[in-house]
Parts: sequence; structure tokens; C-alpha cells
Amino acid sequence: MADLGTPRRRLRSRVTLVPLSLLAAGQGFLGALSPAMKQRIDASVSDRRFFDPQLATAANVFLNLVIYPVACVVAAIALRHVSLFTAVPHHWIALGLTIAVGEAAWRLRESFFGAAPLSEVPLRGALYGPLLWPLGRFVIAALGARGVASSVGFDGFYAGRDHYDEKLERERRYGSVYRLEERDDAYILHVEFPRVLPPSSLADNLGLPREMPDYDYELALRDGTFEVHGRVTDPRVRKLTAVAPAFPSEFTTRVALRQPVQGFRHRYRDKMLEVILPKATAA
Repeated sequence: MADLGTPRRRLRSRVTLVPLSLLAAGQGFLGALSPAMKQRIDASVSDRRFFDPQLATAANVFLNLVIYPVACVVAAIALRHVSLFTAVPHHWIALGLTIAVGEAAWRLRESFFGAAPLSEVPLRGALYGPLLWPLGRFVIAALGARGVASSVGFDGFYAGRDHYDEKLERERRYGSVYRLEERDDAYILHVEFPRVLPPSSLADNLGLPREMPDYDYELALRDGTFEVHGRVTDPRVRKLTAVAPAFPSEFTTRVALRQPVQGFRHRYRDKMLEVILPKATAA
């Protein structure tokens, strides 16, 4: 990872530099978008010099100190509470500032009230964030979407009063929970392995601990696809695969790579497989 360096987009010409510079200058507006949209833009830009979700959110908070008072004054003029050519009462400006400060405290409440670092809190959007959604989609379309990630639609499954099987854990047992980050010089793949055993009366009878034993795994590159094959090796746990729901003894995850790579390096720790695949075109 240290050899790869920081993820930065290659600026091949001034034509590329101009729109990215405009993007950097407009971060304050994009900071009003939802956390998911800001993360997608961050992955698409792949260069914190031009877009940083934390900087964009902070810039938007300060920008709203101007936008909301102006919006309140415009609303007062539209409702004929204030004439366009008369002095604006201070209470309309104070109302806008109050809304801006209150919204900022709510958006960053973990940091505002709990003193948590900005890097560890959700970077929530502003009230008017949904109106800027087309702009965020335009930025992603113009720069190109990068990477893929899996997700789950709901929390999990209930089987009786005591047994609850988390949906995310089920997807891990099928090898479906992964995230592929694309840089200019490499792909970085994160695959989550199962962490806990599925609920089963057989597991209780066998006296098995709740934690899932480590899987054995094999990695391979085939025809532009990276394959991760995981396999349950503990003989007692393999007995559960025949009776527990949604618990295969093996899984194979195939991740398509748009560009050729020159091998890979990997490590496995804390039920997380991390793989670096340097691109063949990288210097």
C-alpha cells in the first residue's frame, strides 16, 4: 500500500485540470449532498486535492451561513413582509443564521455534542441536498464511476423467539460482501468473511462457540476476473452446513476487473481479506 502512494488522478492535460479545479472550488455546494452521494463522488474523483467529503461538508456548513439568511430575506420579500427598496429587519437575517447553525449542529451532532473527530462522524447532507442530486450525478457521469460495493436490503431473518440471523452475516457466508476500490494504478479489494455461526440447535448441542472459525481460501486471476474461493475446514462446523439455513460449506466470489493487472498481493486478518492488484499500465 505504501508503494502505491496516495490515490491521485493523473492530470494528462490542462483540459482535465480545468474542470477538476472548478470541482474543487464548488465543494461547498456538493457538501450539501447525502453521505452516500459524497462517497460516490469521492471514489469517482479519486483525488482529495479536488474533492474531499470532509472538506466539502465543512465548507457547506459555512456557506449555509450566507445562503439561509439570503433565502429568508428573499422569502420575506416574496411574502411582502419586506419591501425590496427598504432596510431589511435584522430578525430575518437572525432567523437564517439560526437555521444554519441549528442544521449544522444536527448534521454533525456527534462532533458538535460529543467532541468526536470529523473523520469519524456521518457527513450528513443539508436540507436542500436532494435538489443538488442531479449535479452530483452529473459529476459522477462526467468523471466515470469507479469501484463497486455490495449491500443488503434488510437487517436479517427471525426464526422463533431466540434465533435471529443477520442478513449481512448471511451474505458473508456466500462471499457477497465486498468492496472494490479503483485507483489509477491499482485495484484494492476488501472481502468480508463470516464472523459468527448461524443460529442452530445443532451448534448448541455440539457446544460450538459463537465465533466463526477462519475459512481456508484460494485466490486466482482468470480472464480478467479475480476469484476468491472460501471453504469451511473445521469438521464440526461443516456439520452445520448440512442443517443450518443459508450456510454453504464453500463459496466463490468473482470480481470483474475492467483493466488488466500484473499479479496481486494479499493479507487476511480479523475476518477481512485485503487484496492489492496493481494495474499493468501503472508505472
